[in-house]
Amino acid sequence: MLMRTRTTAAVAAIILMPALVAADEGVGGWLTAGNAELAALSLRALIVLFVLATLIESALSVVFNWRLFLQLFNGRGMKTLVTLAVSALAVGTFNITTVETLVGAYQYGPSNVPSLQVETGGLAFWLTALILAGGSSGVYELLVKLGYRQPVSAEVVAPKPPKSKAWVAVKIDRKDAVGDIEIRLQELKPADVNSPTPLASIIQPTSTLATIWYVFFRDQNRFPQSGGHEVKVGYEYKLEVVGKDKDEEPLSALDGKTYTFADGAIIDFHVTL
Repeated sequence: MLMRTRTTAAVAAIILMPALVAADEGVGGWLTAGNAELAALSLRALIVLFVLATLIESALSVVFNWRLFLQLFNGRGMKTLVTLAVSALAVGTFNITTVETLVGAYQYGPSNVPSLQVETGGLAFWLTALILAGGSSGVYELLVKLGYRQPVSAEVVAPKPPKSKAWVAVKIDRKDAVGDIEIRLQELKPADVNSPTPLASIIQPTSTLATIWYVFFRDQNRFPQSGGHEVKVGYEYKLEVVGKDKDEEPLSALDGKTYTFADGAIIDFHVTL
């Protein structure tokens, strides 16, 4: 994760250099209408955000790669909160007035931008913090949308299983189970005409509160704790959850059933034991 963050920042910096040169030569975005002074002022304000976003990304990578953080928190959900909090603190500490500067420059002209002081908690403050929390790649997107850089076509997709694979996970609600719970997954044989119909998805009822909780915290009673366990498409599997109650009596769920999975399926089994 640390190397990926630094690589992303380095690539963004390389992409950004031509934009700096273009501003010095008086070539701005389509919103500047050929006004070199306005282009330079706008770009300078965005460069401040880019540099600060890169520093925050590098600093927070230490926390986000900390073993304790990875064990306690669900990566994406908690990272967003932490990054936004640090970004808001940075905006207030360093008096980052990017939103005010850009709005002032386009409203009053580059030579008449009023002297600005960030108002902590105001709309402009939080807009700047949110942009900063988007990271260096988010600032680059601003440059694209303002016309300083040409869009780079890159496919951004949600994580999904590789071709001819599926992801399986098991969420366990403890009721009578005490102690260790075993999750047994066995590949039986290639699927045939007698195999179960491939499973594409399972829609489970859930509460809003539970959904919010699992966005930020890892679930210790889920296998795996995040993501899914990779299984093959076109094969028959046996899945079983086994445990014991307080009297050492065996408990089980999903036993006696076999499954096949559709290509690209993401399956979450939810059992009570």
